Amino acid sequence: MQEVQALCDRVVIINNGTLVADEPIDKLGRRLTGSQIVSVIFEEQNVKPEIFSKIKGIAEISQENGGFTFSSSEEIDIRKEIFQTAVANGLTILEMHRDKANMEDIFRQLTKSVDYV
Repeated sequence: MQEVQALCDRVVIINNGTLVADEPIDKLGRRLTGSQIVSVIFEEQNVKPEIFSKIKGIAEISQENGGFTFSSSEEIDIRKEIFQTAVANGLTILEMHRDKANMEDIFRQLTKSVDYV
């Protein structure tokens, strides 16, 4: 999938015989995400994801490799609220950045809701 993203301007995805996407990669990523993904690494090791659950717009929180990934369900910038929540809970942010949806994420999202009979 990384090769597709690096070499192609446009992508066509067919899932189970049905055309699910045919458009430029950048447009497809914006249309599908309609949100943002924020990655955060904290200095503290035992951060509880529940403390961020009240932030408006957060759809999903995942924790891996010592960091957190926050996905928003809306087109709002959630970084400020993540920062304020971290400070209010005595957490130190070592790194925070917005991620773009990669081709693998886009492919998974377009092909995940298939019902097999």
